[in-house]
Amino acid sequence: MLGPYSHVRIFDAGDGLLPQLIASKIQFEKYGISFFADYMVSGVDAMTQSLVPFSNLNSTIFVLFPGWFAYGLLMFIQRFIASYFTYRLAKDYLKLSSSSSIIAGLLFSLFNFSIYSFTLYHALGLPALPLILWFLEKMTAKKNQRRHIYIIIFGTFIGFSNSFVYFSPYLLPFIFFWFIYIRNIRSFKFILNFSIF
Repeated sequence: MLGPYSHVRIFDAGDGLLPQLIASKIQFEKYGISFFADYMVSGVDAMTQSLVPFSNLNSTIFVLFPGWFAYGLLMFIQRFIASYFTYRLAKDYLKLSSSSSIIAGLLFSLFNFSIYSFTLYHALGLPALPLILWFLEKMTAKKNQRRHIYIIIFGTFIGFSNSFVYFSPYLLPFIFFWFIYIRNIRSFKFILNFSIF
């Protein structure tokens, strides 16, 4: 709400992802797209740090908007998606009451596993997990053949929106186990949809 005067707690002595993204935007404005982050101490491969402009959701948002707005926008999007789609999952598929679903959405979005809550590192990985589950539930229920195209587009967006390191070893197995053990869906249609995703 304070714009460029907003307070943001920066971890890692100022060399965390937020200052790096702001610095990568400055470098992009001066020199264009670079795969080497020479603004970091001794320079690093920018691709390994997810700092190449337009290579992922974080860098795209930070290139398009001022740093304070990009950071606030991403924090809002994360919490909105986490709360709304946790609510939808609880209400639509777990058949909880409205009040229980609202509480579940608030708990997941505001008081999740980390003392720092969702961060830039989470992007749309963990915060979007309820959205991913809800979307795959919808696609598995659809009979429309175009659902595979929607799954490809959605999967590509999710891949663009978070880190492989955070997403693949933890969230992909959880998605699979959600459908197999919690929802008890073991159809070929689900396996195909999950594989396409």
